[in-house]
Parts: sequence; structure tokens; C-alpha cells
Amino acid sequence: MSDGFGPFKEFVALTKRKRDLQAELAEVNVGLEQTKEALFIIFEENPGLRMKIDGYTVYQSRRFAAKLVDGVSREEATEILADFVPELVKPSYNSNTFSAWLRGQIEESGGLEDFLEALPGEMKLAFEVRAWHEINARIES
Repeated sequence: MSDGFGPFKEFVALTKRKRDLQAELAEVNVGLEQTKEALFIIFEENPGLRMKIDGYTVYQSRRFAAKLVDGVSREEATEILADFVPELVKPSYNSNTFSAWLRGQIEESGGLEDFLEALPGEMKLAFEVRAWHEINARIES
């Protein structure tokens, strides 16, 4: 015969486990960030390096993104894009499509600095373009 406390005890046990896992995850995230800092140095010294470890490929990728400058509305940005890159505007731009276009333009122009130099003034006023590197681990199939 059940004492009626079973679901309560299970709830408390699961809550404790969840807190323990969250604490462990926080520690893992700190370790990952520290390890990434060491890896950034290795990748800086060895561009294009890909390392296969335990069924994963560890590599560095470069990411690009543009965000609206403070005070610029999405509607204003859409109008600016319609003037310069009309194929991206369908009544408003999609940030994933825009990011893909941005990445392609940066690669075609020879790099971020050259791209920014050639970027029309209106777009410079509307979008803040940034680049960063990420460390990735992809499981091998």
C-alpha cells in the first residue's frame, strides 16, 4: 500500500538531481571556456588546423553577423536593404538570409575590412557588422 508521498519524494529527488546537474553543467561550461582560450592560441598559430579526437573533429570557424545600429528600426533597415540588395527583401529581410549574403560578400571582397570599406554609407549607418571565431567539435559519421 502506498503512503501517498511517492510523487512528492520523487519530485524532491528530481529537483535535487536537476540542481546537481545544473551545478555540474556550470563547471563544465567554465572548463570549456578555459579550454577554448587555449585552443584559440593554437588555431591562431596553425590556421586551418583540424584535429580528430575520439570520433570528433575539432576545428575553428569564423562567423559574421550584422545587427541593427541602436535607433535603426527593422523597417528602416528593410528599406535600406531594398535599395542595395533587393533580392534579400521580401517584404522584410530574413536575418539568416542576410547573414549568408553577408558572409559571401565578405569572402568575395577579400575580407571584412575590404567589405566594410566598400559598404555604402547608409548600410554602415544601419548595420554594425562583426566577426568572431568559434571553436567547434563535430562528431564524425
